[in-house]
Amino acid sequence: MVVFERDLSAEASRRLDEAWLKRFSAALHADRGFYVAIAVYVIAGFAFAALARRELHFDGAYFRVWMQLIVSALALSLTIGLCGAVVRGSAHGRWEAAGKAVRHSLRPEIAAGLLLFAGLGLFTAAFTAIKCMLPHARPFWADALLADFDRALFFGRDPWLWLQPLLGRYAVTSVVEFVYGPVWITMMLLAPLFAAAFMQRGALRNQFLAAYLLAWSVNGTLIAGLMMSAGPAFFAQVTGDAARFGQLVSYLQYNLDWSMSASAGQHMLWSLYQHQLSSLGAGISAFPSMHMSMTTLCVLAAWRLDRRAGWAMLAFAVVITAGSIHLAWHYAADGLFAIVSSVCLWKLAGWATRRADARERGSAPTA
Repeated sequence: MVVFERDLSAEASRRLDEAWLKRFSAALHADRGFYVAIAVYVIAGFAFAALARRELHFDGAYFRVWMQLIVSALALSLTIGLCGAVVRGSAHGRWEAAGKAVRHSLRPEIAAGLLLFAGLGLFTAAFTAIKCMLPHARPFWADALLADFDRALFFGRDPWLWLQPLLGRYAVTSVVEFVYGPVWITMMLLAPLFAAAFMQRGALRNQFLAAYLLAWSVNGTLIAGLMMSAGPAFFAQVTGDAARFGQLVSYLQYNLDWSMSASAGQHMLWSLYQHQLSSLGAGISAFPSMHMSMTTLCVLAAWRLDRRAGWAMLAFAVVITAGSIHLAWHYAADGLFAIVSSVCLWKLAGWATRRADARERGSAPTA
């Protein structure tokens, strides 16, 4: 009898394993388009480097950060599940509830999503390597054009001059630097992680991830490569005109010892550029603003998820827009173009995912 029960238990375990692997394989298959896009981008980067006779340097820090995020996400998901099991379960049923929580935290869709997120880490490392290489293959040329466009658009004055009476206080600038730096970076790490592994699989998830890859590829690489510009912080270095943004650059040097100082970050990026080095978050490219491109995608996704989240993200986008100008990272044109182009890429991603879904179902795509 004991042997028979053991055989039944082994058979049940085997069937569970087979079911888990089947769902995992199905989730990987559903994400195959994203893997193809990542592979194409990485291969194209190596091809461009070969044509430009440059080396593509991948920084290992990306892989360490991505692995830490994956492990942390698994640990957090498991902890939340176990805590819920302890709270909800009765005294004799808590072990069973805990087992279910573990299985739910490690369900195949999450595992496949975390694997895709690891792929996005490779994609991001490739993006940074390409971004660091671009200005050495195609020098900065568009800064004066973009600055003059800004001045014409904002009634004959550079946009930072309009913002300075409102934001030109060290306490306010410090808050803007914190939001523009650590807060934005945290959001940009967690958004694709949540979308890949924890968002319900469906149209919105696929649209966000497709738009995410498109934005970095089209805005951050192709258009950035065509419109090579360094931004107001480096205007003097690339144009020889130290006066135009000199006051703003001097103002931002109020606290160079602070780790979140925009000016300190700009000094570091210019040093990496001069020494032709690649590092986590390195690379100089102003047009279009990837801060605004990614923020726009998050606004659009949040608006679809929950209107309250959408309004919160919209307020965040306003701060990022103003901060990109006030902190001398970008011209206003960089952000304006990024917003419009990102909305277009969002629409394109939605059309592409609907079409792909229609092919999977064997029917014509809806309009």
